[in-house]
Amino acid sequence: MLYQLLMGDLRRPMSAGWEQDIADPLLVEDIGASCHGDPARRLSSVADLVQRLKSRAARRAMAESSRSARDRAAAVERALERSRTRRPWVVAALIALLSGLGISSSLYLGEKRARLEAAHAAARAEAINRFLSDDLLGAADPSGPGGAHNPTMRDVLARTANHLDGRFANDPETKASIELALGTAYFGLTDYANAEKYRAQALDALDAGEGEDSTAALEAQYQLISVLVQTNRLDEAQRRLNAADHLAGARLMQDSHLAFQAHWTRAGYYKLRMSVLDAAREYSAADRIRARIDPDNDTLLLRLRDALSWCYVRQGRKEEAERVLRDLMTPKYSPQRVGPLFWAQARIDYGIALKSLGRDEDAEHVMSAALTELRESLGPDHFFVAVVQNELGDLYIRQARWQAAVQSLEEAQQILRRRTGERGQATLIVGANLGIVQYRTAQYARAVDSLSGVRTDLVGLLGASSPQAQSVSYYLAAALTGLGRYSEAAPLLQDLQPADLASAEPRDDWAARLDAMRGDRTLFTTADGIERLWEVSVPLLETPPPVRMYAPGSWGPNAVHQLVAPYAWRLPFERAWRDPNASGE
Repeated sequence: MLYQLLMGDLRRPMSAGWEQDIADPLLVEDIGASCHGDPARRLSSVADLVQRLKSRAARRAMAESSRSARDRAAAVERALERSRTRRPWVVAALIALLSGLGISSSLYLGEKRARLEAAHAAARAEAINRFLSDDLLGAADPSGPGGAHNPTMRDVLARTANHLDGRFANDPETKASIELALGTAYFGLTDYANAEKYRAQALDALDAGEGEDSTAALEAQYQLISVLVQTNRLDEAQRRLNAADHLAGARLMQDSHLAFQAHWTRAGYYKLRMSVLDAAREYSAADRIRARIDPDNDTLLLRLRDALSWCYVRQGRKEEAERVLRDLMTPKYSPQRVGPLFWAQARIDYGIALKSLGRDEDAEHVMSAALTELRESLGPDHFFVAVVQNELGDLYIRQARWQAAVQSLEEAQQILRRRTGERGQATLIVGANLGIVQYRTAQYARAVDSLSGVRTDLVGLLGASSPQAQSVSYYLAAALTGLGRYSEAAPLLQDLQPADLASAEPRDDWAARLDAMRGDRTLFTTADGIERLWEVSVPLLETPPPVRMYAPGSWGPNAVHQLVAPYAWRLPFERAWRDPNASGE
């Protein structure tokens, strides 16, 4: 965790070469000692690590004193050596000294500035060390002020944040970097209110200190936009995206972290809007940059390939999506290496790909494993627990397992109401699935009530042409049709597009479904008609009549006449057809 905080990424795993990321050799020594592979050389407890961190200043002073003594001894030795050979050159040295006097004066001023900057950097490092040892690790100490037995991650983050103003009141840039790390931690916990708070504070400080067009400020801006996207403030997110891209300018064409962040953020925006082609384009651009600037980052590779596969499924490239995701199901991408959240997200999308291929049993197995891992690692109330439960609910709908579907969907809805609000996009999608269950079980009146409210909110949030709103419109029209309210159903079907419907619910038969719904409804039976057909068919199924044999190519057995008696069939081999128009009759 100490390594992750220093990197500003609480999900980043330690991997080979991690020492190159840490500039402070004492921190490298402390982190290495705390996780050494040899138990005999590893620190015995957290208390030992805390003590080492708290004594870092004294250890650094002792090391500096030893280094200064060695430097002074070496300087004396060099001076004695020079004194033996410099006498013939005294006059030349005096001339050189005079000529360099002017240069020395200017260098003195530069050196003075460098000393001030070095002193400022040393003070910043000392403040960060105190923050790490006293505030961060102290926040996890249950015996400290405000402590609790076995504190949660949220408890540690909240207690840590309370010390920021006191530690970095005169160093807003350092404070901003720590606020961004806090924002990232809260974002991973799906605590979007605190994620927005700390990312916005960091952005304000960086705008004021380094300028709104600085790389640091723009990266903070893109991180804040990600929160706006997740909380469905898409219009504001779009405005900020356009402004940030304009300020970044040509830097977005470079292979840099800033360019990666820009493409990644815009891809997430398009994904939530279900603009699949745009999202795929941005994810592909981000993946190209990743391959150049961070090719060994397995976590980043997993997230990008997973995101691209999400796009493939909704583009009809289901087999390709399944192949890409299958490669991510290996031990190389274990929860310990890439984090439980990203591990589970890849399995959710793998389950969706399997479901789109009709492999429902495999899909249920994969998504159930993801649900178990998320509940154990992130808690039963996590946002992505609800995401998995919604997908499992959709799978149960496909299998007509209505009770299991309702239970899974209602549990997801309760979590999402707490996480994203009653009218959050994710909450509305689960509500739509519950309305679909009502429609599929012929509860048409209840389905109309449920789906009407969801459709109104989705249209207000995303627009009537969004894939999510179109999907709900289709099922609302189907429920209205079940009630015989055709005039209300027809307008809902008018502008629906098969490709958009496939983005919201991947399947191949949307065009045929729309043709049927928009066609002559007298050609399609209602639920009541099906019930009546079943009613008259049951006696025939229970007591089937004897089989009547007849010649191939004929119009059937002679008993066919008895079937309609006292009426008769009008068969072409018995009498010629009369054309009333030909005879004028």
